[in-house]
Amino acid sequence: MSNLVAINSLSHSGSTILSMIIANHDEMISLGEIYQVLREPSSYWLNDSEKKCSCGLAAAECEFWGDTLRKTNNLEKTETDQHKLIAAKYKTVIDTFNHQYEGKTPVDTSKGERHLKLLIKLAWPTIKLIYLIRDVRGYALSQTTLARSQNRKGLKRIKNSMAFQFLKWYFTNRSRLKIITQSNLDHVITSYEALCLNTVPSTNAITDFLCVSNSQTPGLDSSQHHVLFGNPIRNTPDKRKSLQYDARWENNIECKKTANKLAFVMRYNERMVYFYEH
Repeated sequence: MSNLVAINSLSHSGSTILSMIIANHDEMISLGEIYQVLREPSSYWLNDSEKKCSCGLAAAECEFWGDTLRKTNNLEKTETDQHKLIAAKYKTVIDTFNHQYEGKTPVDTSKGERHLKLLIKLAWPTIKLIYLIRDVRGYALSQTTLARSQNRKGLKRIKNSMAFQFLKWYFTNRSRLKIITQSNLDHVITSYEALCLNTVPSTNAITDFLCVSNSQTPGLDSSQHHVLFGNPIRNTPDKRKSLQYDARWENNIECKKTANKLAFVMRYNERMVYFYEH
């Protein structure tokens, strides 16, 4: 049994959906973006009844997060070094999980290079890492739509640019994959498109990698989860009933024009995202 299944990806790349597919298995429970939860003071979650877990309860009342956050709150009173504190809090999450759910494995969808580097530093022997990548056009459309809705000012307006998001996707994915391949982490690479458009072979490959039995269905409805931070789909039961591909980018003229200008990005996109077609 793994200490941890970690899914790393850029934002809006399908990590929440993948975690819920994995959490269809009796052995797995999705905890959402653990690292992002721990970056906030524990009181941020414990003292606000509106901060709800995907189980439907407020963080303080959740059978998992309530106990866990009270423990991490105690750590915050004694450890002042932020790097050491995050590592200690992360270990507390896993230790608490193992105590409460003996024989099961937590699934973490945390984002970013800092999370990757923390996993490497922890050096747990049975971490299973899944790196998830999404078609650059779908990613860029999601990111630019979000950025433009936020009325950003100054230099932050660059995030409104479709070309910027294409280049961010390219360089960030390459950087993270370099970190992963140079580490000793047991890992596999897959794509959001593979999961949605080549579902059975792709989900079977994931379950084989995790050494668990194949799911009876590729849906999301029966997944086990205590997600405090992650995609809002966690709190939308209707959207958890089936796996649906977000293809809005296919009819977006700006996406098409940007793709035509950045041929080197599109070559990388074809190789990394649509590997299952070759």
